[in-house]
Amino acid sequence: MHFFDEHTRFFESSRVGTLLPDGTRSDRLRYRHEAIIERNRALYQGARVLDLASHDGRWSLAALDAGAVFVLGIEGRERYVSSANENFAAYNVSTEQYKFIQGDVPSAMAPFDAESFDIILCLGLFYHTISHYQFFHQIFRLKPRYVILDTVITDGDGPLVRYKYEHDDDEFGTLRSTEGLPRSVIGIPSGDMIAMLCDHFRFDWKIIDWKTFGIERWDGMTDYEKDERRTYVLTNNV
Repeated sequence: MHFFDEHTRFFESSRVGTLLPDGTRSDRLRYRHEAIIERNRALYQGARVLDLASHDGRWSLAALDAGAVFVLGIEGRERYVSSANENFAAYNVSTEQYKFIQGDVPSAMAPFDAESFDIILCLGLFYHTISHYQFFHQIFRLKPRYVILDTVITDGDGPLVRYKYEHDDDEFGTLRSTEGLPRSVIGIPSGDMIAMLCDHFRFDWKIIDWKTFGIERWDGMTDYEKDERRTYVLTNNV
């Protein structure tokens, strides 16, 4: 049985990535699990994991299920910190194996020492910020062995970032960047921008090819189908 078939609370604790417009359940989480976890299962064995924007704890629990020994999640919204703790308690996960804290990523990464984590998960976050260099700087400073980066990318040649406004709807949007303003400014990086940051901070990288998953219907996943979103695996080369 698939991970999310066994952990159905995650279909209730958040709408993100779970439903199609007609209200039926999407296969998006199933195939994201394939890209983020299954294709990298060996990396999680005995690993200490930092989960950035950990949401309701879904990927933190998936990392433990794949063999990680500890996961720390940083999440900006208090209600999702509560949801993650409730989900982990419901699945009887030992409190020695996890911790969730509320904080603004990447500034919340600053207190941690280098080599505190073996894997950093940056999933669905990198296109909700304008702090791309700061993110990579903190990741570089922490010296993980691997980074799993799943992000929307923009088209265009060269290392560029396209900026846009985003509304905070308390679930799908970014955290509000300036109190009193209804919108935040976010930046969507190009593939060449990600490659440049990896080269600068000395990470080798590869892209998980979703076209090898045997997907017949791409409902709810056309961003991956059209290469508008990618799953990267970064390896520390320092």
